[in-house]
This record gives sequence, structure tokens and C-alpha cells, in this order.
Amino acid sequence: CPLFSARPIAAARPRPTAMATKAIERRACGVALLTTCLLLCALFGYTAFALAKYSPVYTSIRCKSGGSKMEGVHVSLHGITTGGYAVKDCFNPNPYPMVLRQAGEDFAGEVYIENMRHELKSVGVARIPEVRFEPMGRGNLTALLELNVGAWQAVKLLVRNRFNAIAQFKVIAEAHYSFLGALILIMQEQNQACGFEVKMRQKQVGNVVCASNLEDLVIQDSGSTEVVEDTLDMSPEYYISETAKKNRVFGGALAVVFLLAVVTGASGVWLVRRHRAAGGGGARDLG
Repeated sequence: CPLFSARPIAAARPRPTAMATKAIERRACGVALLTTCLLLCALFGYTAFALAKYSPVYTSIRCKSGGSKMEGVHVSLHGITTGGYAVKDCFNPNPYPMVLRQAGEDFAGEVYIENMRHELKSVGVARIPEVRFEPMGRGNLTALLELNVGAWQAVKLLVRNRFNAIAQFKVIAEAHYSFLGALILIMQEQNQACGFEVKMRQKQVGNVVCASNLEDLVIQDSGSTEVVEDTLDMSPEYYISETAKKNRVFGGALAVVFLLAVVTGASGVWLVRRHRAAGGGGARDLG
């Protein structure tokens, strides 16, 4: 074997100087800041879109009568025991899901019958199964009625033939907002008064009509085919309060994201320009 190789010895690569290392770090930091700025701009746009999407904060759910019925009538010496239901076909015009459920644990409210003097006598309870309305979707709001009418009262109702059944109950309306994967709940308790006319001998039950209070409740004749639309409204005070809260949350988020985007963007541009002004990474220091 020859003692010396004919191949030329490769020159050792010079190690980067401290100045070149700093230039590389400066460039990497500038690129990272500009990337962060772009992400913050996207977040700003998403937050602005969410603010527009959830404005107004609530639009009233609209409902129409979906039918009512009394069934399972049991007559005894103690009176009449029966059950029934009243259904409302509702539309949720909001861009977020709504959930309605009864406020009480056992029942939502009481059921009354109206006597000849327009006085209300409690004869049972009403229960409201929980219902979820999808965004821009429909669903049925159902009141399950349980009535227990005393014997003397039952006789008077049979003689009169027709009477009004009125259910007063409380429901909790929940608005389910979604922002960046987080669920934001807005809840309000609402009072409802719903009524319909019953003709005993004809076994005819009219359409159910609802209002936020008894004073505004106008019950239709059981033979009427008129379609009446009612709404589930948010109180004006609560509407103003929730609107202000929503604007503070999203407005604050927009301000913070905008400030961070400006700071990171300006810092990134400054670092990249400084890198270029230094000769593109300290190449002259490596010669």
C-alpha cells in the first residue's frame, strides 16, 4: 500500500461565526412571528364572523298549534280522571341550538278549568318533556296534562258541555353558543299560559294557543280552523343585558387579537428586514 494517497485532502469547512448564527436565529424568529401574525389574522376573521353570526343575540322562537287531545278518561264516584296533551310546532330561527325544558323537577305548572264566572280552579298538573331545536330547525313543544276533576265539578262541566282548559307553566330556554370549541350557555326562565276549549259531549278539543301571561291569552273556539302563531320571547331587560355581554366578550377578543397581530407582524417584518440588510445570513463571515 502506498504511504501517501494521490487524492487531494479536502479543506475543512469553516464553522459558522457567532454573527452568522445570530443572523440565522433572527431570520427564523422573524418567519415564526410572521406565521403567528397570519394565524392571528385568521382568528380575527373567525371572531368577527362569530360576532356577526350571533347578532342579534336572540330571535323569538315561533310556534303554531300542532293539536291537542284528551284521552284515557276514567269516571268514578270521586269524579273524572283523564290525561291529555297539547302540542306546539315550533321553529328556531337562531343560528345556534335551543333547548327548552320545564323549570320544576316534578312538573312545570298547574292546569286549570275556567268556571262560569271566569274563575280558575286547579284540576291537575302539566309536564314539559325536554326538547332540542337545531339551528334553523323545527321541533314539537309538548305539554303533558294530568287532570283530576271532582264529581260535582264534573257534573257541572257535563251540563255546560264546553269549558276552557288553561295550563300555566314555567320553562327554561337555553341558547347553546359555540366559539373555538367552547360551549357558552345563555339561560332564561319563561312563563307560559296555554289554553284550549273542550266540548265534553262531542269529545272535541280546540287548538292550543299560548301567551306569556293570562291577560294576553285569547282561546279559540274548538271548531275554529284559524292558525295562530305565538312566540317565545326574551324579556327586554335580559335581551339588553345579554347583548351587552356578548359585545364585551367578542369585542374584547377582537381587540386583543388585533393588537397581537400588529405586534407580531411588525416585529416579524423588522427582523426579516434586518436579516436582509446584514447580507442574507452572514455569508460574508463564512469566507
